[in-house]
Amino acid sequence: MTKRRPGVRRDEVLDRSVEISSMKASVSRHADARKGCEPRIETNPWLELRGFMDEPVRDVQVVVMSVHVDDRTVPGPARPAAVGAIVKTRPDLSVVVGFPQLEFDRVWLMALLGHLKFAHLLFTRPHRNTALVISLSFSSEMEE
Repeated sequence: MTKRRPGVRRDEVLDRSVEISSMKASVSRHADARKGCEPRIETNPWLELRGFMDEPVRDVQVVVMSVHVDDRTVPGPARPAAVGAIVKTRPDLSVVVGFPQLEFDRVWLMALLGHLKFAHLLFTRPHRNTALVISLSFSSEMEE
């Protein structure tokens, strides 16, 4: 039987503000021919935002947020319900989040116009270098 340390909860939610320092935009297009399905062409826009958290997580202060198009409106079975995931915590905190097409286009436009300066991140405490992202928002000014 494994022992849990007292006072440490895996579902504890952490809250961080991020000042965005740089961004990288990319778009790819490829053919998808899965067995048993009609071949189709897919386009994948990605936005990678690098920044610094106001408070470190496990001594890491740099965060890389990868934003892509994901039109799903129902979260998966993981609890708490999440919009994305932290996929690694070192050497930087790597966050992957999908936005519906319309909202992704808005984030993309904000980034290209230079108005994407801050982010607010809500996530579960990392366990084995991964965590669930409950909320991610972007703005031109620091949220209070």
